[in-house]
Amino acid sequence: MKIKLSRLRKIINEELSGHLNEAAAAGDAAKDEDKRKVASLEDEIKRLNAAIHAATVKKAQIRADSASDNLNTATQNAQKSAATAAVAESDTYDVDNILYEDDLQEIIRKTKEKDEWCLSSIKGDKNLGCYGSKKGAKKREKQVTYFKNIKKK
Repeated sequence: MKIKLSRLRKIINEELSGHLNEAAAAGDAAKDEDKRKVASLEDEIKRLNAAIHAATVKKAQIRADSASDNLNTATQNAQKSAATAAVAESDTYDVDNILYEDDLQEIIRKTKEKDEWCLSSIKGDKNLGCYGSKKGAKKREKQVTYFKNIKKK
């Protein structure tokens, strides 16, 4: 069987064109699939970045809360130390007759000059009353505590 060279070229060109068109179509489909994958990965990156941001904010909030708690504890300890130091340096009060209550913010002291019991704030800036007996001062302390707890409710 004899085929003319021109006919052979035509057949080869048709076959090559067909294969090239198929490859181009397959390439377009592959490009579209790659674009979908890239878009999906970009969405995943956005979601992960949002989750990282939320976790960072939560971590910062926890640190801030912890710092606030530490500051409150340090402030209370400093106030107690300041009150103790003020009482120790004072000539007016008998240091041996000071009553401390850990859960209260008041101090009952016995004065040297007037021989009475005085209730004052732990900071020392408020006098809550002076009484002739320790029992009277304790009664007043209970009243102050009661009214403090009412304000919290």
